[in-house]
Amino acid sequence: KATRAMQIVRILRHPYIRCVIGHFRTGCSLVQVSDWFDGQPLESQWSMLVKVPLVNKLWLMSRIAEGFSFCHSKGIFHRNITASNIMVNEALDDPRICEFEFAKDVDLTQTLSKGKMKGRDNRILPPEEFLEKGARNMNYRLCDIYQIGILFYRIIESGAWPFENPLDYCTGQCTVNELKSHQREEGFEETVDLILKMMEIRPENRPDPMQEVVSILNDIIRKSS
Repeated sequence: KATRAMQIVRILRHPYIRCVIGHFRTGCSLVQVSDWFDGQPLESQWSMLVKVPLVNKLWLMSRIAEGFSFCHSKGIFHRNITASNIMVNEALDDPRICEFEFAKDVDLTQTLSKGKMKGRDNRILPPEEFLEKGARNMNYRLCDIYQIGILFYRIIESGAWPFENPLDYCTGQCTVNELKSHQREEGFEETVDLILKMMEIRPENRPDPMQEVVSILNDIIRKSS
């Protein structure tokens, strides 16, 4: 299980991904060596994000999107995108994607069991996976985009979740909670539109590929600046 995750991340070299620079054995233990990064999980920084203007949050989101776009270009899909798996520096402008233990690498035949996959937070599971529809033909890229949409919602709302009950949302029984932060700031409406599209229940309605999300974010940033 340990070496599977190492095989996946060893080919990833990108400024916004916490890269593995080596691994070694010591006794019965297998040790992974990652590049040094002075940061904390985004999940622990919500109180700091309250003070951050929208345009700065958009820069952070764009960099996160760039990191995932690179992963997708390598055929690697994270599948467990949470604020706990994004490291950020003190200035909240330099992210590192980490924790690839649930990732899918199209070049590896080894897969994770359903039992292992159930170890993730239900609130981030895309509707097509949460309801176990079309599992054989799962588009992992669109699953990641859905999870990143939830992450972006939480960045805008400084940690709040977009819905109370994932089952109600996935079955269309409730809608995304209204985004209320930054309503008077330039680029707010375009940002909300992007996030809602990323969180579409029907995967084919989400923006695709990930590079399109990067382009949209950069356009909003340019207009906001």
